[in-house]
Amino acid sequence: MVRNDYLYLLKLKVMKKHYTSKLAEITDIIFSTTDFLSAQHILINFIEGTQVKSKNKMLFDVKKLRTLHQVQRYTANALLKFEGLGTTETKAA
Repeated sequence: MVRNDYLYLLKLKVMKKHYTSKLAEITDIIFSTTDFLSAQHILINFIEGTQVKSKNKMLFDVKKLRTLHQVQRYTANALLKFEGLGTTETKAA
């Protein structure tokens, strides 16, 4: 009985572990910025300083953005993707 209780507690400890996106650290800054270039540079500098898996793809995508709204939408979608709630774009044939 004691062994089962110990295993149950270990499971709870593992289940409670919640990972957060590194991008969440600058989300408030991105969404409060009113200048497109500032937001884009903040995002690029942040991505360059992290160890994310898809760093090169993210940098390529962010450099293609042309409006503040696109930078904010990219940030929101990246956070959703991290949580497993990302959107997938389907292209018409």
